[in-house]
Amino acid sequence: MLWIIGIAVVAVAALILAFKIWGRSADDFWGDIQERANERDQEAAEQKARARAEKKKLAEERAARRAAEAAGEEYVPPAAPEPEPAAEQAPASFTELSPADATAMLAERSDVTLLDVRTPGECMAGVIEGAVLIPMDQIQGRVAELPEGPLLVYCAVGARSAAVCDFLTSLGRKEVFNLDGGITSWPGKVVRPVN
Repeated sequence: MLWIIGIAVVAVAALILAFKIWGRSADDFWGDIQERANERDQEAAEQKARARAEKKKLAEERAARRAAEAAGEEYVPPAAPEPEPAAEQAPASFTELSPADATAMLAERSDVTLLDVRTPGECMAGVIEGAVLIPMDQIQGRVAELPEGPLLVYCAVGARSAAVCDFLTSLGRKEVFNLDGGITSWPGKVVRPVN
């Protein structure tokens, strides 16, 4: 009788330990995904700020040129600033594809796997025909289900799928593509998912 209690205690301890390890690894996984998403958001904000600064500079130059012409003077553009040394950038881990490029790739290549990472509830509104449905929160445990070859990943608007693309390329996957704008930008046919 005592040995049965001993086995039960060991089994419970093993279960508790397994849940703690699983919980910690899941937290690490989602922390990494959130960190990558935050980095992408920051990069996008920096790109927008640079674009706004460039537009402002061009508008100021146009205004200065018009003012010089109105005064009958010759416009002399300001001296260009010294170019900053190019910072080393890591190569892109995956490729963003416009809906038109994605449509063309699917028409040209039969080896591309479509991966929908939306929730089952979102998928009920429709999926791109032929897509494999693996919600983002399950991708870590279901990576082995993905066939080899190129992957075209999408979600609703492209943010979650970009994080999944980062994750997949960190595992060494090659030819990973993100559908820019997600399924909301998809010009092609959308069908009901097969259960």
